[in-house]
Amino acid sequence: MPYCPRCGVEADPSVRECPLCSTVLPRFDDLGPGAPAWPSPADLDPASDPSQTYATVSELRGRAFLTLAGVLGVAAVAVVATDLFVHQAVTWSRYPLAALAAVFLLLAAAFAWHRRPVAWGTAWTATVIGFLGALDGFDDGKWGWFPTLGLPVTLVSVAWIVVGAVALGRARHRGYNLFGLVPALVAGELVAIDGLVTLWATGRLGFGWSLVASLALIPLALLFFVLHYGFRRRPDLGRTFHF
Repeated sequence: MPYCPRCGVEADPSVRECPLCSTVLPRFDDLGPGAPAWPSPADLDPASDPSQTYATVSELRGRAFLTLAGVLGVAAVAVVATDLFVHQAVTWSRYPLAALAAVFLLLAAAFAWHRRPVAWGTAWTATVIGFLGALDGFDDGKWGWFPTLGLPVTLVSVAWIVVGAVALGRARHRGYNLFGLVPALVAGELVAIDGLVTLWATGRLGFGWSLVASLALIPLALLFFVLHYGFRRRPDLGRTFHF
């Protein structure tokens, strides 16, 4: 069985790319004395070549994206047609259309830049900001809650994601600390969103429900951190799952 030269995953002999990282797998055929290194095109029978019957990871990814885009397109047509049939104008359908467009852009960025987290992360941030701004502008043509609430909440969420990514990248051993990092980041984000919403609604910075949620999340995070850093032998999930 061939092994990927990049990540070491064992692959089926008939596939041309690594199923995990999409690296092209080298092919080493058993050669007899005087046998040519590569068969001539005339000797190849596409029907008997197993590699021709398997789609590559890139091909499967493209098919999945086209399928999802088709589903979103059908949904958009159905929404607009229903709105036009009932009201003879585009009214409420603007909201689901904006949501469908945002989902399409998020999927497009993820499929196009799946190996470039900075690129698709930036695209996702811009898409979410544009979607929230569009929703706010649909009400009366002017922005109301978006500049003072929607934009800060989005930027805070992105900042916490960046903090989590940096912490993950700096971790030498990725084990139980990952399970502790997630609830810690969620607790911090909930507190920040709660404070922003309270400030926007009352004009004063305050915290309420987020503190209750943090009381459940922070002890869980501390438990996993203790399990990870309190023992000499630490599990390394990064090597296990190749990330």
